[in-house]
Amino acid sequence: MTDGSGRSLASDPGEGGIRYGRSALADRLSKRIQELWSIPSVIKASSLAQHAGDRFVNQLVTTDDNSPLSTIVVFIEYIPPGGRSSKHGHMNDALFYILEGDGYDIHNGKRYTWQAGDVANVPPGVTHQHFNASATRPVRALVLNPKPLYLALNLMWQKQLETPFNPAHPDARDGHGHD
Repeated sequence: MTDGSGRSLASDPGEGGIRYGRSALADRLSKRIQELWSIPSVIKASSLAQHAGDRFVNQLVTTDDNSPLSTIVVFIEYIPPGGRSSKHGHMNDALFYILEGDGYDIHNGKRYTWQAGDVANVPPGVTHQHFNASATRPVRALVLNPKPLYLALNLMWQKQLETPFNPAHPDARDGHGHD
């Protein structure tokens, strides 16, 4: 039996509603599952974009092409010796697993010190900045955050308040517009 549009009706529609057989949603989900199963189980380091040496940079680990994580983004944050991230804030939270180096974060004016092996948490809505405390060694941190989920729910707010800084870079400025 069909509803006139060619879709088959279920024999028991339940509470007065019409229930269809295999729906378009089920077809989309099935297709998405097949896409996810085709993604490699290991992301090789050689396939990741490499950082640019003496600059603050985020090295994206997960992308739409290589990861089934549609609600979490993963990247490696690299902070050069003596460098810092931009001062910024966003609605999503984030976890930083410190792979190497030592430094600190400033969250709403309060300092939090961390080192390799620590996990730093950035709560939602906090104005923050990440600092490398060493003048000779870089910081690398594995960062996980649910930004894609926040974007999908239209809960995105992010603002950069200061630019990143690296004292060793030839064009270094102090982040406040001064040499």
